[in-house]
Amino acid sequence: MRWLASIGVLSLALSCLGPAAGIVDGQRARLSAAPSAPAEADDPSAGPKVSKEGLAAAPTDYDGPHFEDVAEAVSAAVPGYGTGVAWGDYDGDGDEDLYVVGLGAAGAGEANVLLRNDCGKFTDVTRAAGVGDAGPGVGAAWADVDNDGDLDLFVANRPGANKLYVNERGRFSDLAVEANVADPRGMGEGVAWADVDRDGRVDLYVANYSGAPAPNNEPNRLFHNLGNLQFRNVAGAWGVADRGNGEGVAWADYDRDGDLDLFVANARGPDAFYRQVGLGRFTEAAAGLGLAGGSGSSFGAAWGDYDNDGWLDLYVTRQGPNRLYHNLAGTGFEEVAQQAGVAGNGWSMGCAWGDFDNDGDLDLHVANADQPGYEPDDALYENVGGAPPTFRDVTEAAGVTNRLDARGSAWADYDGDGDLDLYVVNQGTGQPNRLWRNGGLAGRHWLAVRLVGRLSNRLAMGARVTVRSEKAQVREISGGSGFASQDSLPVEFGLRTWSGPVEVTVQWPSGVRSVHRGVAIDQTIGLFEPQPSILLPAVARDGAD
Repeated sequence: MRWLASIGVLSLALSCLGPAAGIVDGQRARLSAAPSAPAEADDPSAGPKVSKEGLAAAPTDYDGPHFEDVAEAVSAAVPGYGTGVAWGDYDGDGDEDLYVVGLGAAGAGEANVLLRNDCGKFTDVTRAAGVGDAGPGVGAAWADVDNDGDLDLFVANRPGANKLYVNERGRFSDLAVEANVADPRGMGEGVAWADVDRDGRVDLYVANYSGAPAPNNEPNRLFHNLGNLQFRNVAGAWGVADRGNGEGVAWADYDRDGDLDLFVANARGPDAFYRQVGLGRFTEAAAGLGLAGGSGSSFGAAWGDYDNDGWLDLYVTRQGPNRLYHNLAGTGFEEVAQQAGVAGNGWSMGCAWGDFDNDGDLDLHVANADQPGYEPDDALYENVGGAPPTFRDVTEAAGVTNRLDARGSAWADYDGDGDLDLYVVNQGTGQPNRLWRNGGLAGRHWLAVRLVGRLSNRLAMGARVTVRSEKAQVREISGGSGFASQDSLPVEFGLRTWSGPVEVTVQWPSGVRSVHRGVAIDQTIGLFEPQPSILLPAVARDGAD
């Protein structure tokens, strides 16, 4: 039985996570109904190299959680030529499973791996599930493309035909050709799902990288979901057929007007930002909003409200200093990476926001490739607050040193103990991937939220979730970000020492707004989208908070 079909399934599934898996203040993660108020790329053009001199030493006053690489111990190391990673509960048992993409040679056997999570240990079910693509793959992302209550999987190949694995009770069939998303001419890398036109069906953006300069590069695709497992490429018609050799893709409602906008990180052209100005109509606005960011060498992108002001900010990884764009209340962006302490000095690929210390603000992980002249280690930046907030590099102090050839990274609470763990994909031949298990901090509280759409798409991708304790925190449900990767679909909130109930507000993609008061903490809750008996279109589609 799928968790979407029965809200009690996750509670039963997570009960297997005993003391060895971790307990937060005596509380296991559990799903419950909350009370509701009424309604990879080749070497791009050379960028500036950054000296390693002057790096800050590891902090000696670090009091955050420590991580342990448990990939070998839980059978999740997957050595090989890896690229992207996607967390998703494909079997509906309440714990996060793992799909790892490999840039293997076509015809060389199964390059990608599906690891089923069985109470914190993983089993390779690639062949049994029917998702053993031989590649060469780069990006992957889960979504419920047919709104039937289970996760389906898209895999972008470069070069070669893409895969769309449709889930039927844990067994998958590749229907990419039938669904018109195989795209054998494409050179897919970054992928991200989103219900672009808010019709209740998720659409798919695929960034193509061929290495040829524009206009000779293959344009990106936007596959519009027509229903009945049929898609149509509307990138040109809708104004998002970028040709900048795309790598990272990330959707967000940056201006809180109720529709999703798109950032594309480009390796051989200026980064692109497409603002949606009407359902299915976009305008390229990167330069005007302060997001142009140079002439290429970008790889990953991730949205997150790092300063808790209610506006989503954007981090972009690059060959050389990375960029942090602070959202100026929807009017534009200011680049603040140096001031905030997250510019870095690596050939950076993956990036992922997550509150790893459960203190109520977003921290940041950056995965770095091993390239001459650049810092080879990954970076874990702890958000230390302030006005404006700043970060410090706690990579060594937290124990997540990874001097390998990293690509994608993604957060998930894979063991259900209430804190975020981190998976990092390494691409060097024979280099094992990392699963950094978070040791947690005593006394830190948390809440995780899963959404079930009814009027909206089933996974509520694009929904805005706000949790209010002594302060408000915001997350959006994402269909893929970073470099060719996807964090887990439940959104997690750290609450520090807050012990009372919280209020959860959901702005659903349909425009419906629901408020859930008196929500107990230290648990995973499942929230269903309300179905008002009478829907006035102007009210139902209103995106304002």
